[in-house]
Amino acid sequence: MGKKDDIWYDSKMKDLKRRKRAVCGSISDDEYNTYSTEDGLVNNKTIKKLKEEFRKEKRSYKRAEKQNWKKEVDEILSK
Repeated sequence: MGKKDDIWYDSKMKDLKRRKRAVCGSISDDEYNTYSTEDGLVNNKTIKKLKEEFRKEKRSYKRAEKQNWKKEVDEILSK
């Protein structure tokens, strides 16, 4: 298995944050319970589900980064 480059985690996290801001923006008082996006109107329940998906994706990136570091440490110690 190939190694991930040093900036892989940072680039994934930046992309995730950018997508989250675009989809799950704040809702003003005038538009309570609906939010307008490029795809149309999104209500609070949909935003909540999207945020949960983003949390799962963020956790997967963290796990991958942690496993990558563990492999590097094991390689260094085995030398």
